[in-house]
Amino acid sequence: MKIKITMTILMLLIVTSANAQTTASRVNEAIRIFREYNLNVPASVRITSENRPWQRQLELILSPRNASMYPNIKRDFLSFSGLSSLPSYAQVLANQNWLNWWQREIMNPSRGLDHVTGRAVDVSVRDLTVEQRRNFEQILSNMGIRVTYEDYRADETVIVHNISQATLFHCVY
Repeated sequence: MKIKITMTILMLLIVTSANAQTTASRVNEAIRIFREYNLNVPASVRITSENRPWQRQLELILSPRNASMYPNIKRDFLSFSGLSSLPSYAQVLANQNWLNWWQREIMNPSRGLDHVTGRAVDVSVRDLTVEQRRNFEQILSNMGIRVTYEDYRADETVIVHNISQATLFHCVY
């Protein structure tokens, strides 16, 4: 049983690493193409977040800065734990039962936490005009990369529906 679990984890790490490299390399290629056709692209247009360990994802989920993000996994944890509000990251670390639940759920590919599974990177687009954002998004789309608009604010990160409000492109391949 232990060998099977270890092999499963090893295979997940290999696939995750390959996905992260593929996603990051595709997005970097899109940035290169975008720069080739747009000579005045600011240096701020770059990958700002790639693959992350599940523990870092847990910190982000529980951070007050992301209060409006990850509603499904938060709701499911409250149901599992019987709590009425989310614990702090330190409280989760002190409770092995909670920690095991979070690890299992964060690593579950069906949760769609694409940074953990290596399928997502974030790209800063804060200094691009709306027209430049549209052009860059088209290049990404042509390469098979799905884009979600995010706004990284001082106190939180939120998904936005208007490209003019996006400061980050969350790119999934």
